[in-house]
Amino acid sequence: MGDAVRAAQLSPGTASVLWTDLGDVTADPTLLSDAERGRAAAMAPEVADHWVRTRTWVRRTLGRTLAADPAAIVIAADPQGRPTLPDHPEGHLSISHCPHVVALALAAAPLGVDVEDLPGPGVDLAQVAAVVGAPSEQAELADVRTPDRPRAFQRWWTRKEAVLKAEGTGFLREPREVTVGVTTTTPPAPWVVHDLGLLPASGSPALALATHGPAVVTVLPPPYDR
Repeated sequence: MGDAVRAAQLSPGTASVLWTDLGDVTADPTLLSDAERGRAAAMAPEVADHWVRTRTWVRRTLGRTLAADPAAIVIAADPQGRPTLPDHPEGHLSISHCPHVVALALAAAPLGVDVEDLPGPGVDLAQVAAVVGAPSEQAELADVRTPDRPRAFQRWWTRKEAVLKAEGTGFLREPREVTVGVTTTTPPAPWVVHDLGLLPASGSPALALATHGPAVVTVLPPPYDR
């Protein structure tokens, strides 16, 4: 796996996405940095366990990908707040997780990945769309057939969050200013959105990636070494 990912992330115009079921990951706090352990210590126990397992898998995967000691890998932030690998100049990364899945994206240019479960039946999709959606997106969502609307919302949300993460702003930026499209695909330049479908995992989470310009995207499925 490592050679394949290294080849992809070192090639301009390519991106790699790896993911796994968090239920298969055993937490190992010894792999985390002091800052990561401090962040986990400030969380509620159940949240901390989820987060530590996420970072454990990310560091193990980066270790194999970069042929490096997972605990020694430096994960920093660029001026926009996006995670980077300062010891590997080609290394831009993005991390996302939902209750059952964690995803890691790697490329030679900034990018953003997002993975999201299907919204629950009690979620008022129109109300959420009014808070985060541009007028055109709200109209597109309203035009989707009611039975298909939760999946359309799920795909749209992953697109929007992927772009916001690629920009480095996340939801600190007014999300209604960023139009990515619900039934259309209209991300702001220079970002290109890749709908990567539903993952074969609990909850059938949707996966989306935003890359800096067009890119050939490779999704590498598990299992990996845990």
